[in-house]
Amino acid sequence: MTRNLKALGLALVAAGALVALAASSASAINPQFHSEAEHTIITGSQEGNNTFVVNAGTVHCSTATFEGTASVKTPASLTIAPNYKSCNLTAITLETLEAVVDMNGCHYLFTPGGEVHLTCPSAPIRVTAPLCTVTVHPQTVQKVDYINNGAGSTRNVTVTSTATGLVYTQSSTCPGGSGTFSNGTYNGSVGTTCEDTLKNQVGCWRSTE
Repeated sequence: MTRNLKALGLALVAAGALVALAASSASAINPQFHSEAEHTIITGSQEGNNTFVVNAGTVHCSTATFEGTASVKTPASLTIAPNYKSCNLTAITLETLEAVVDMNGCHYLFTPGGEVHLTCPSAPIRVTAPLCTVTVHPQTVQKVDYINNGAGSTRNVTVTSTATGLVYTQSSTCPGGSGTFSNGTYNGSVGTTCEDTLKNQVGCWRSTE
């Protein structure tokens, strides 16, 4: 009888440990965005060069800025408008071609779990270089990582993209062939700053609990 009670006790302890572990795991996979302000203006700029790689070559821009707003302190997602200027396509032929990245009103919708949804109100993203056009339609890609920096009102987030499997279409005169492909990549980091409506810096961060 005593032996059976001990066995039952050990089983209950083990079950309790599994429940605690499951609760901890569930907490760890429920990340959230946060801000100190009810209405937050988020701005960002690339650190180094963000690069978009397709069959034709590598697209990179001297200037890449990002802006969005959050209307609550804990938004479920963040819609960010990117703006790319002074861009080039370094083609697989080793030529460097001037390029234009036209977002056509498209946005990046970031989720705290690491997915990014490309959303477009009408026309897709177009990257245009001499004799080559690359088109990117709405899609969901993975992944981005979030790194919290600073403390208090200076808290901010560095967003690092290692997105793979982007679907895009190249025109018939592009280096690397024409057609639709699913091997695109987007890599790079963006540093962010958060402000309230009075332009005072406020802390923003991503939690994992």
